[in-house]
Amino acid sequence: PFPRSTTLVSPVTIPTPAACAASFIEATTCPSVAMDRPSSMMKAALNRLLEAAEAATIPGARRGAWVVLEVTDTGTGMSPELLERIWQPFFTTKGPDKGTGLGLSTVRGIVASHHGFIDLQTEVGRGTTFRVFLPSVAVESPQPAGAPTTGIPEGQGELVLVVDDDEPIRKLVASILGKYGYRVVLCGDGVEAIAYFVSHPGEIAAVVTDVDMPRLGGVALSRALLQLQPGIRLLAMSGLSRSAVDGSDLAAVQKLAHVFLLKPFKTEDLLRAMHNLLHPPAKP
Repeated sequence: PFPRSTTLVSPVTIPTPAACAASFIEATTCPSVAMDRPSSMMKAALNRLLEAAEAATIPGARRGAWVVLEVTDTGTGMSPELLERIWQPFFTTKGPDKGTGLGLSTVRGIVASHHGFIDLQTEVGRGTTFRVFLPSVAVESPQPAGAPTTGIPEGQGELVLVVDDDEPIRKLVASILGKYGYRVVLCGDGVEAIAYFVSHPGEIAAVVTDVDMPRLGGVALSRALLQLQPGIRLLAMSGLSRSAVDGSDLAAVQKLAHVFLLKPFKTEDLLRAMHNLLHPPAKP
């Protein structure tokens, strides 16, 4: 249990509880033990959508949906000299026999192994904030016993090309589609996707593509695929907010793709979108 001084904001489900607990405990105890004067502390768990421009300002960050574990104290803060050494193994500001100096470096390794990163903000005399970012995955709430089934449609072995430069998202989409009867091919960007598409003419039933990707993004990819095969079915998705893609890219995607999904989305949303994409309702 958290101490009384703790504030928990917007509880969320964390996909890797052991690693998250270790990270949260270390980020919580490290500042409080090392502080030279009393301070207050706030802890929070919240969902966060990082856009490309903001991600570029944080070392190691990537755009997309994240679960953020945030710890803020009002202690002494860290000097630039201390900040340069904070992640070094065996470095500690604690007294003898009070710490090994391995805590934060271990946490950083754990977070990186789960495709996450840490943002550290500090100011001398004002305090410090640690933010642990971990990839966010939509989790379905279990249905109570006896609840009616939702009738999620399944595939019939159709081959789907999934294109996304974010590997965890790419693999997640492939896992969902694979479990529900689709065959899946993965590509990391538009250039790879076109190369596969051209070398396997007529085999691909639908393409699921991210909007914002390096080398060749979703809009250019969609245009190229429609030129190669005018009848190809396209589903576009994006981890950016609608306000971030409401310019020419979003307008172009809405004209080119048959379906648009905003990440993170539920399993059922993806499967229903895929079913409607391949089996569009008959027009009256």
